[in-house]
Amino acid sequence: MDVDVEISSINDLLQIIRTTPDTNKIQVNIKSSRFFRGQSNYDWKLIPSVYRDGLFDSERILINEAIHKYPLEFNLSDKFSTLVKMQHFGLKTRLLDLTENPLVALYFACNENMDEDGSIYIFNNVITCYSYDQIVETYMDFIFKFSGFPCGESDILGYFKNKEYYNMSRRSIEDIEDLIYDLTLSGVFVSPKMDNIRIISQQGAFFMGGMKIKEIETSRNIGNYGKKYYHFEPNIIDDQTERVEGGYVFKYKIKKEDKKNILKELELLNITGATLFQDLEHQIKHINKSVINDILN
Repeated sequence: MDVDVEISSINDLLQIIRTTPDTNKIQVNIKSSRFFRGQSNYDWKLIPSVYRDGLFDSERILINEAIHKYPLEFNLSDKFSTLVKMQHFGLKTRLLDLTENPLVALYFACNENMDEDGSIYIFNNVITCYSYDQIVETYMDFIFKFSGFPCGESDILGYFKNKEYYNMSRRSIEDIEDLIYDLTLSGVFVSPKMDNIRIISQQGAFFMGGMKIKEIETSRNIGNYGKKYYHFEPNIIDDQTERVEGGYVFKYKIKKEDKKNILKELELLNITGATLFQDLEHQIKHINKSVINDILN
């Protein structure tokens, strides 16, 4: 993943993109995309917020609390858009923000932690789903109904076999192996609906963190004797990972001393906090920052 090339300007990033190889052929009925992510601290890993600090098993609790307290804010008929909205308001989720625009990623790599090196990740030719695709809806139903608890084999199999998106798709689920295969991907790259001003402004996309089986437990309780229960844990992409969902991932360093100059270059191209965050709170923050910078400089 780590590439021994540093980015010190917009031109450096564009040159990297020009020379990044086309590593995956587009197949029939499969969308292949290139995404970017900027992180302002080079040492940070690609770990979704709910996968940190032991919160993985509390994922459904966090979601249910948000829905319970603010039911008018969240439309459960579209679970993925609901999860995106929760994330944008600060709830810890298994989503990582990505963008189709490398300059947006460059902004996020440089805008904070000015005393630390930043990084840009390039996800090249990765298999991409739309937010309404079967695999995404499978994950959403699992997250909203089963996440954080041991999953009885008959319970989850019976639930998902009856789901409309399985019955209407070309691929049907017949046994637990079909379902487990879907749920234990390394992750899913998702192209969302353009129904959110922040997603539109940032040309946003998402990486939805995957899972792996931690344990398969066979019950010895009288009422459920012999019943299998699946325990899941996060599937983490680390800095040694090179392949992910059909494509490749590359990581580049941005030196801390280059961040200010890069931000000035981006401002010339109208890539600023004001253009990427168009809500009033962020607009006021940008005004404060701009005026203070003008006074100090």
